[in-house]
Amino acid sequence: MISASFTSQLAGIAISGNYDDLDELHTAIHEVALPSDPIAGDPVGTGREIRVSTRLLALAYDIRHAYMGDREIQFVPNRVRDGVADYLGISEDSGEIRYSVNVLYPEAIFELMAISYLIESYKGRLVGKRSFSEYDAKAFRIPLNKTIAVLRNCQATVAEAVKTELHQNSFSRWLKGVENGYMYVGGLIPQWVDRKNLEYYRASEKRRRSLIVKTVGDMSLLPWHDDDYQELFEAVTSFARENNCDISDVRCGKYDAYPQEIEW
Repeated sequence: MISASFTSQLAGIAISGNYDDLDELHTAIHEVALPSDPIAGDPVGTGREIRVSTRLLALAYDIRHAYMGDREIQFVPNRVRDGVADYLGISEDSGEIRYSVNVLYPEAIFELMAISYLIESYKGRLVGKRSFSEYDAKAFRIPLNKTIAVLRNCQATVAEAVKTELHQNSFSRWLKGVENGYMYVGGLIPQWVDRKNLEYYRASEKRRRSLIVKTVGDMSLLPWHDDDYQELFEAVTSFARENNCDISDVRCGKYDAYPQEIEW
């Protein structure tokens, strides 16, 4: 079973599971994501869908390396009660290996919303439509789908981890923001996500706690009313137009300066 928790210094979210758990999550992400360079026969998404997919696929890459043993590894003892192990003929010292990947908190919020954003597109593909909306849902029955279930379970697990750090009223605002904010992530420039990752990481642990709810707004509706976002948006989009490239290819030096070693 997938589990999630804040890292010790609140720098990010740790997502962990056994080999099968993470392999299943990795596969589900690839099911809903749209590749930037699709092969013949693959669905082709909009520029927004591809940019969101690219970021989510980066998480899938880390998840894959986690269960390959390239990230955090933990041995978890079994929970067999006294006497049961003898009855079953197994060692009381047995357990399982769990693999873990850490994600900076703002990035994790973006990924939660990105999953919902791409699930809506994925639903459309399931019923043979280019686009999908809540109005379409009334007309088309989406069959029970394991891919969607795996991704929703991951979202719910992260939400439970966040809930442990917030009062009920704050968590209700957090949850509402995450559930509604996915509609806006397609329009976010990726440089803004990098900026928020670094700003959050450079904050003190006490300050990070106060940013848990605010970060949801930073990843959804609020940026459109933020002068800093508008300034960055204009700079990035203008450069992309002048150089005939996608906005995801634009590099902003100070927002690319991730530390080589992150103190989680």
